[in-house]
Amino acid sequence: HSDLKPERLTSISARGDPEVVFYGILGFIKLLTSYFMCIVTHRRLVGHIAGHEIYAVEGVQYVSVSSAPVPADVRRQEDKYLNYLTQNDLTRDCYFSYSYQLARPLQTNMGGCPPADSPAAERAAKMFTWNHNLLHGGGFIDKLRNKSFALQTIHGFFEQRTLSILSRQVLI
Repeated sequence: HSDLKPERLTSISARGDPEVVFYGILGFIKLLTSYFMCIVTHRRLVGHIAGHEIYAVEGVQYVSVSSAPVPADVRRQEDKYLNYLTQNDLTRDCYFSYSYQLARPLQTNMGGCPPADSPAAERAAKMFTWNHNLLHGGGFIDKLRNKSFALQTIHGFFEQRTLSILSRQVLI
């Protein structure tokens, strides 16, 4: 993820819709016949960990990535299911970083134990990445040329405060 600058945006257009500017991909989901890509359309900087920027998801959008024509009755059903998906509020308590693995323990990210490539660390990262199945289901992640846009997201709480210790400012 280190090669991606957070300020760098990309845009896509599907089915003749207007371009959508986005900050990353949360994953892919198949409804009845079509696949949809869930993208982050708005983000908010909420703090830093070890110099890495941490963002909150502020807006998401589902974009169809299927090019095959869909019958009108199936399209109506998919629109209904897509509406259900949009009611799932991903803008509440979902966080990501372009350069810091939030799903891994601080000790692992700082080079401690367990090592980042150990089976235990991989299991923990998979377990605590909220959108792991969305990213890896359907094999789309393997087809992305630039995987740095595939955001590993955690669901939880993030708060950062400044503490003064012996006249020094410390972020906790």
